[in-house]
Amino acid sequence: MKRFTRLLSVLLALVIMTCSFALSEAAQTAAENTDPVVLTFGGTDIFQSEIQTYANQLYRMGYTNDSSDYVTAISYVITYVVLPELKAEEHGIENLLGDRYEAVLAEAEQKFDEEMDYYIRSSKGSEISDEEYEKAYQEALVYFAELDFSKEEYIKDYAVSEAFIVLIEGIDVDVSEETILALYDEYVEYDRSFFENDAAGYEQYTQYYNYDILFKPHGYRAITHILLSADEALLASYKDAADEEAKKKAADDIIASRQDVIDEIYARFEAGEEFEALIGEYNTDPGMAGAALKNGYEVHKDSVIFVPEFVTGAFAEEMQEVGDISKPVVTDYGIHILYYLGDIPGGAKEITEAIYEEIKASIIYEAQNKQISEWLDEYEIIYTDTYYQLTGIENPAAVPEAEETEEAAAEEEAAEETVTEEAEEAAE
Repeated sequence: MKRFTRLLSVLLALVIMTCSFALSEAAQTAAENTDPVVLTFGGTDIFQSEIQTYANQLYRMGYTNDSSDYVTAISYVITYVVLPELKAEEHGIENLLGDRYEAVLAEAEQKFDEEMDYYIRSSKGSEISDEEYEKAYQEALVYFAELDFSKEEYIKDYAVSEAFIVLIEGIDVDVSEETILALYDEYVEYDRSFFENDAAGYEQYTQYYNYDILFKPHGYRAITHILLSADEALLASYKDAADEEAKKKAADDIIASRQDVIDEIYARFEAGEEFEALIGEYNTDPGMAGAALKNGYEVHKDSVIFVPEFVTGAFAEEMQEVGDISKPVVTDYGIHILYYLGDIPGGAKEITEAIYEEIKASIIYEAQNKQISEWLDEYEIIYTDTYYQLTGIENPAAVPEAEETEEAAAEEEAAEETVTEEAEEAAE
């Protein structure tokens, strides 16, 4: 199951952030250059400068990988800028916000002043006097007004976003326990189909991509260990060994260099001392602490998040039962003595409160997306030539023309051939 982290409020907050001062870039561009309309959505013209500004802002915020990703920027502007305006106008901002209306306006004004404060102090310095600050504030208001951006516009945009959130959060969504548990079962089955026999893939997605996978492959062991440091020169010989024979000799040399300590650990363990206590005294692995010390590392015979020698040691012949310890295992990190702490059950992950709430949030998110898609379909979109030039998408209206041109060329070629044949016949 993927993590559902993209929230509507976050996206709409980006609108406000962009509108605050980034849109002044668009206004300035429009003032200095011809600013063509890219498309019209629901009767609202969307200009090239706006798309370029949002493309830059989305890139800066990490939403895209390219500042010229205009397709994403256009989709964003339509969905989270223009659509909220149209819906807020249709339902009425005051009607949607109700008793919160005045509070939202006050909050918007406060946020505007906070951003103005940042703008002023960034350009004038943090030690600016009150008198100079007020002068700079008024100058900034005039400057942005000349660029067709005002405090009133900011407050309106903020209120529109808040009203749209109220509207979208008010749609009817089935988040009953029955629905959530049914979806949980679907997620479990989906993850089982992919990861039941793929521990390596399971670890890739959980450890490297931070996914919540709801099915754990069977066969995991809980392993604790003692890591003994080794001489750096000997470790270098081990790491740089040209073949397996040289690597084995280097490993033997490393073990021999710490044989007295190794023998001491085994003797104390065989005498009945707890392995956990020995970890506390001898171990140099900082990760073997806290939860890892109590629960162990989760190791599978197909694990890819541990070095191969560590995995082999965890499933060595001498590691048959819980409570067994391994022979000394050499890796690039030093000498390991592994302890078989226990078996970790595989199968479906228990549905915790966090998982329950995440699934619930995903249901709401999908329902909101569906509703937004339906709203988008209510409005006409008219694309201009600028749209196709900006995005690099082929204009479908140009395709028939191209076909007609090709057909005309074919007809002309056939006509020329006919004329040539007639001329040849006449010559004969």
